[in-house]
Amino acid sequence: MSGTVMEPIGYVRGGRTTIEDDGWGQVVSSVELDPDQIDAAGLEGLGAFSHVEVVYVFDQVDPETICRGKRHPRGRADWPEVGILAQRAKDRPNRIGVTVCALRSVTNMTIEVAGLDAVDGTPVLDVKPYMSGFAPRGPVREPSWARELMQDYWEAEGATMIARLRPTVVSAKGAPPKHIHEFVGGASSGDDSLSLAVMHSPAGWTEPAQMARFTEVTIVMEGTVVLHLADGDEIRVESGEAVSVPPDTPVRYATPSSTVYVSLCRPAFRPDRVTRDASS
Repeated sequence: MSGTVMEPIGYVRGGRTTIEDDGWGQVVSSVELDPDQIDAAGLEGLGAFSHVEVVYVFDQVDPETICRGKRHPRGRADWPEVGILAQRAKDRPNRIGVTVCALRSVTNMTIEVAGLDAVDGTPVLDVKPYMSGFAPRGPVREPSWARELMQDYWEAEGATMIARLRPTVVSAKGAPPKHIHEFVGGASSGDDSLSLAVMHSPAGWTEPAQMARFTEVTIVMEGTVVLHLADGDEIRVESGEAVSVPPDTPVRYATPSSTVYVSLCRPAFRPDRVTRDASS
């Protein structure tokens, strides 16, 4: 029987250099792509997704230690002995790992992610956009030992990590064109509880009236933000001022002059949490 030969399309750069069991959630690393394996055009459109699925090889696993039968997960005798296909251990027959990561940025031939549990130098076989349609259909069932194993996998108890935040740039609704530089949130860090973005808004920009299912705090650094309310009133927020808009409040934002402001949303901004008035 002939084997299947695969070539890495890139390698993990940065993040951790040693293999550890827990605390992977805030690890920031990159996938540097090999131009001999994939063209730059192969990345077009990837930045529109909040998460990616990275397929990689546990290349540091000694082939002699591969498990083809059953074992205790992590060698824990207090957890049941189960087959290698009933766990996600790295010493599996083909040494392949698959992880869903938050997509932070796509720049040239580099994909920056958060939460990739692969060390520096790991060969990457594929990168796919995470689509909600591929999430499990129906209730998810798992044994108690699996939940216990994952308890600190992403956020180790008591662990803290300082991470440099780089914005993901997305287009805003309204005209003339405006870009959102999101540092924290679904498009950048994958955080769903909070989003933080810096807006560089051109003079004359306005957007359709909206009603959001989150609290939005606007802090004006330069210029003026005008909030047009449903009753016809307006609130002008000048440089050095801030305003908080509670959930389910009809409002339309505008900037009469070139303006820089910060938007803080809790929970995080998501398109499906905003209802816009198409007629405004």
